[in-house]
Amino acid sequence: MRNRSFTLIELILVVATILAIAGVAIIRFGPMAEKARSAEAYSALAQIVTAENIYKLENDSYTDIGNLDIDLPVSQNFTFSVLVTTDAGYAKAEKKEMPPEIIICV
Repeated sequence: MRNRSFTLIELILVVATILAIAGVAIIRFGPMAEKARSAEAYSALAQIVTAENIYKLENDSYTDIGNLDIDLPVSQNFTFSVLVTTDAGYAKAEKKEMPPEIIICV
């Protein structure tokens, strides 16, 4: 009777193949996560800009993010703020634990 089990070489080849496929997947799909984070920032900034423009129409000036009537989702990736000057407001998304990423002038 012959023993029908896998040899060590066969098991090593299967593990190596799975690791190679996983490595290719990580390299290929890694940038997509960054694109999703950027889309999150752009979406929130669009909400802030719209709210700032509505506030400006009603009050003739810009305000900070605390006075805007918007519900921004809590982001694990960005901190959002509005910088107000005399004639313009700037909505800013800052990557957490990194330098500023995206700034849009209102």
